[in-house]
Order: sequence, then structure tokens, then C-alpha cells
Amino acid sequence: MLRSLIVGCAQETPFTPTQIKRFTNVFVNMHTFFQHYGWVKAWESGKTVRQWCTSWGDIYNKKLAEEILKAELPTLEDMLVTLSLFTHFLFILSVPLDKKNLNVPVTHASHHGIQTLLGVIAKHKNNTALVIWDHGILWRERLRAFSNFRGFPLFARNVLVGLNRLVIQVNFSNADIVVPCCVTN
Repeated sequence: MLRSLIVGCAQETPFTPTQIKRFTNVFVNMHTFFQHYGWVKAWESGKTVRQWCTSWGDIYNKKLAEEILKAELPTLEDMLVTLSLFTHFLFILSVPLDKKNLNVPVTHASHHGIQTLLGVIAKHKNNTALVIWDHGILWRERLRAFSNFRGFPLFARNVLVGLNRLVIQVNFSNADIVVPCCVTN
């Protein structure tokens, strides 16, 4: 699961419908996993840290052939900082879907961000419809915020942009309807 998530975050080309389906399943499976295993313990395990660093190392070794900037190469510390940020950003995947509310027919999300993944998971686990009420500026706001993360490594900022790009694609592709909340959307 982790390797697939990393591949999705690193992808720079448009996602195909098959890839969206695969990445959707990654998030659904991660949610299922974290209903049975401790969030912190799993993310801090030696196997997870090794897989994280090895996977990113493999991706950046391939990028070296494409002549990337040396400033883009992550250090071990960069990778560990980014892993820590991931555990915070993806914490929504540890939230259980309340058993008494499993028959709710609709999940309504007020934006297309990471939190909306729980609506995608509810759709796949409980056949709940997903409606996204979108104001159309979250992506721009996130890009701007990550660009201003001056205290964080360039690697961390790029990976968080990749995570958000992946999540937005998964959310919009799984939505039954996306409703704009203003005329400009």
C-alpha cells in the first residue's frame, strides 16, 4: 500500500481511470488497515520507514537520469520529515466509520481536500453517495501554502503537492456529483 501511495504522489503525468481506481483502493485499504492496527506504531515501524525511504530513493534515482536539480534530491532527514508530515495529513484514514451511521445515504463534503477521502471510503465500503460542494480554490490555496513552507525541505513541499494532487483526483473521480458554490466555478 505504501509503495503505491508513494508512486501516486510522485506521478507527474495525468492519472488514467485505471490508476484512479488503484489509488482509490489504496486509500480504502489503508483505512481498513488502520481500523485494526495502531496509527503511530505502524507509521513509526522500521519496516515502514525503510519502505518509505527505499521507495523514494528508487523514484529519485530514476529522476536523476532526467537531469533534475540537485536541490530536489532528498536527504534522509528530508524523507523522515516528510514521513512525519504524511502521518499528520493522512490521519483521517484512522477515523472509524461509525457503525450506527452506516446506512446514511449521502456523504457531503464542503471541499475536495484530504478530509474528503473519508467520503470516498464510505462510498466504497457502505455504498454511500458522495457529493462535493466545491468552492474551486482549495488547490490554489494548498499550492500557495506549500510554496510558503519555507522551513521545510523542497522534497517535503513537492511530495505534499503530489499527495494533494492525487487526493483531489481520487475525490473528484469518485464523487457522484460536484456542486459549485459560486458562479466562477
